[in-house]
Amino acid sequence: LSLNLFFTNLGATPLKDFKIQFNKNALGLSPTSVVVDLGQQLGQGASCPFTVPLGTDQSKLAPSASPVIDVALKIVATGAVEYFKAQVDFCSLLVENGAVDKKEFIADWKALGDAQQAAVATVRGVFSTDVSQVSAKLAERNVASIATRSVGADQRVAYFSCRVATGAAVLVELTFKQGFDACKLNVRSKQAQLLPVAKQAFESLLAK
Repeated sequence: LSLNLFFTNLGATPLKDFKIQFNKNALGLSPTSVVVDLGQQLGQGASCPFTVPLGTDQSKLAPSASPVIDVALKIVATGAVEYFKAQVDFCSLLVENGAVDKKEFIADWKALGDAQQAAVATVRGVFSTDVSQVSAKLAERNVASIATRSVGADQRVAYFSCRVATGAAVLVELTFKQGFDACKLNVRSKQAQLLPVAKQAFESLLAK
């Protein structure tokens, strides 16, 4: 995991050293080091990229916080502090072996049925309505297939699970109807703050 930054010096003071800090967040992400050393003096008008390695830190984990991370970046040369927000790619946080036991999945799915713990959308123009093809693509992103079932003669429902680096599970239901280039997406999690980014990620994965 990493945060990609791009620096441009708009002032007269050469810049080289910074310190970075994340606020507590729903994903427990934090830089592995607070020191950002560009390795060169950045003069006025000059630019350079920098990659900040990230890891998970239990002291930064706040399940009720937003998955969008508040970042503070201190300019060592001037003491000034800049603040910005970092949007995290949900799929980059998914770990291997994210499958939830089937009995546990069923119990949690039923328990997470209220509006605060579920996000629902209709995804139109999906890349495929074939459940096996969808399962294969999601597996590439560490999303595990749990079960499939038929509803009537024209619908197939597939269930999936995944886990982020903090261990929080996200449960997914996809419903496909024969003759329609779309599916119904239902995402549930005990960590409700993950729902917006998880829903957005699955909409992107399913799109053509």
